[in-house]
This record gives sequence, structure tokens and C-alpha cells, in this order.
Amino acid sequence: MAQTSLLNPASALRITWAQTGSFSDDPPSKQTALEAENELKKIEQRAAKNEKESLYVNNAIAAMKASLRSLDIIYKSRQDNFKENEKLRASYIQSITDSLEFGKKAEDFLKSLPTMTVTAAGGATLGQALGLPTAYIWALALALGGAGYGLNLWFISRARRRTQMQLIQHDYDRNLYYKQYIDRVSAVLMSLYYELDRIHISVFGVPYPTGEKNLPDLIADILSGVQPTFCKFVHEHIRAGKVTPELWPTCETGALAVVKHCPYWIDRESIR
Repeated sequence: MAQTSLLNPASALRITWAQTGSFSDDPPSKQTALEAENELKKIEQRAAKNEKESLYVNNAIAAMKASLRSLDIIYKSRQDNFKENEKLRASYIQSITDSLEFGKKAEDFLKSLPTMTVTAAGGATLGQALGLPTAYIWALALALGGAGYGLNLWFISRARRRTQMQLIQHDYDRNLYYKQYIDRVSAVLMSLYYELDRIHISVFGVPYPTGEKNLPDLIADILSGVQPTFCKFVHEHIRAGKVTPELWPTCETGALAVVKHCPYWIDRESIR
């Protein structure tokens, strides 16, 4: 027997990745992890019938479990980053809410200014204390009321834009954390493959045939459904302040059929 017929390295990587579903609270992910674990147990039982297969499979499973522990640490680190990002987001949204509340108070203050009582003037309104006729007081009240409304409107408009841009930034940061997570997972799976290949050579005397796909392509295929989908220019355009709330869905999804209509994409592609 020149190679294993029960647990080739590519299948081992897929099983290990499927087992990470146990880290999640998502029922389908947990079910997938359970099925992968059951499949691994069946392989282990079948391997017991052959000395070489048993030696290889037992060592391979030990390597897979070690990698799974590393993946668990990486997953928990990602979750911690997400939680910190959410706290920053909540704190910033609260600061904007406070800003809006200040704008509302400023509007109310300006509206009430002409009729505000002045203690030193024996309870007279500010308008009376200044010796203004009633008509002027009403005119001043209307003018300041309008100014207060305009001020509050400015606060609302500015806060809305700040909220949108900050949500984009937090979403972008979260995606960066996720990209870091996928990169770390890829590194662990690549290391696991090399370890499985070393075990295979030790037991069977030859490496397991890689087939048509090289290792990076194999790992990319395993993780194809969870890879980030950013537009390739998003990092540069975020730094340059070119990303807007209107463009962000296009930037984040990165679908070529959509991004090719983005003015910044067109500008970049036209100079190539």
C-alpha cells in the first residue's frame, strides 16, 4: 500500500475546517461539526483493520486535534475583536445621540430667550428688562425660534452624516478583523497539510499525491464560501476619503458586475 485510502490530507483539512462549526452558536454549523466528528470516528474504526492505516490515521487525527485547538484560539480572538469593535461603535453612537440632544436643548433655549425671566430685574422677562416693546419681543422670539430650529437641523444633518460614516468605518474595521481571521485559518490549515504529508511519508514512504491543485488553491477552495469580498481598491479609497454611504455596499460586496460602474474603479482601470 503506497498511500492511505481512508484519510487523505485534503479530506483531513476539510474535516478540520468543518469541525470549527462547534465553536459557533449557529445550529447548522454545530450539526456540520458533529457530522464531521462522526465521519472521523468511522475512519478511525476502519483504519484499525490495517496496521499502516491505523498508524497513519491515529497520528493524523492527533495533528488535526492540535490544529483545531489553534483554530479555537483564533476564533475566540476574532470574537473578542468583534466585541471591542461593537463597544467602540456603541460609544460613538451615544456621543452622536448626546450631540443631537444638545442641539435640541440649544433650540429650546433660543426659543425661550426673549421670555426668560431675569431674577435681578424682579421677575421681568429678558425682553422687558431690555426695554423692548411687546411687538419686538414677539419678533425676537420668532427670529430666535427660527435660528434655534436651523441650529437643531444643522446638528441633525451633521450627526446623520457622522453616523453613516462611522458605521461604515466600524463595518470596514470588522471586515479587517474577519480578513485577519481567515488569513490565520489559512496558515493553520497549510501547516496542518505539511504535517499530514510528513506523517504520510513516515508511514507509507512517499508523500500523498497532490493532484492538479497546489496547496494554496486547495485551501482557497476549502474557504471559498467564507472569503471577504471587498473591492480590491477599498483600502486605498477608505484612506483617501472617497468611500460614501451610497458607494459602501458596492465597496463591501466587490461584485465585478457592480464595481465596474463605480467612478473610482473606472478612473483606476482607465490608467492601466
